[in-house]
Amino acid sequence: MSDFINPSGVDEILQNEARNLANKLNSVNNTIASEKRIIQLNDSYSKRMAAYTNIVMVFVVALAIAIVMKLLKNNTPFVSDTVLSIVYIILISSSIIYSMFLLSDIISREKNDFDKLDLPPPKAVFTKSSTSSEPTELEVKSMLPGYCIGSNCCSVSMATIWDSTSKACKSGCAPGTYKDSTGGCVACAIGTSKTSSDISACTKCNSTQYTESTGATYCLQCPANKVANANGSACID
Repeated sequence: MSDFINPSGVDEILQNEARNLANKLNSVNNTIASEKRIIQLNDSYSKRMAAYTNIVMVFVVALAIAIVMKLLKNNTPFVSDTVLSIVYIILISSSIIYSMFLLSDIISREKNDFDKLDLPPPKAVFTKSSTSSEPTELEVKSMLPGYCIGSNCCSVSMATIWDSTSKACKSGCAPGTYKDSTGGCVACAIGTSKTSSDISACTKCNSTQYTESTGATYCLQCPANKVANANGSACID
C-alpha cells in the first residue's frame, strides 16, 4: 500500500522554505548595505583628515621657508633684515589666507559624505501685512510657484485636505465642516454634525439630539424625557 502525500503539507513546506530564503536574502542585503555604509564613512573620514593635514602642511612649509631664509641671512650678507621681514609677512599672511580657504571648504562639506557639499535649503521670503497676521492673496501669489510643504499645500477655501497615506492633498473637508456652494469648507450649522472627511453635507441631528455650537462632529444626546428645540441647539421638556 503506497503512502499518501498531502499536497497542502508540501505547499506549506515550500512556503516556509521560500520565507526562510527571503529572510536570509534580506539579511545578506542588509549586511552588504551596512558594509558599504561603513566603507563610505571611513573613506569620508580619511578625506576629511587629509584636508586637515593639508592645512598643517601649509604652516610646515611656511616654517621651513622661514628657517631657510633665516639661515641665508646668517650666512650671506646680501639678505637684509628688511627683506627677511617682508618674506615673513608674506609667508604668514599667505599661509593664513590659504588655510582659511581650506578650512572653509572642509566646513562646507557634509559630515557623513565629504564628497558632497552641505548646502542650506532654499528659503521662500515674503512680507506680511502689518495690519493682519494672515497673508493676503497678493502675498500668497508673490511666493515662488509650488513652494509649499505637506499639509501647507492644502486649502480650506479650495476644499482640500492632506491625505497621509498618499502624501498629497485630496478633495475633502475636515470633520465638522462641509463644502458649500462657494467651493470652500464651512462649519456645520447648529443642530447638524459630520464625522467624515469628505465633501458631503452635514447630517441633521434627530429629535432627541442637539449640538452646542457650529462645526460639531457628533450630536449630543438629550436627557431622558427631553427633546431638542427647533434649531437643535438645546434640549427642552
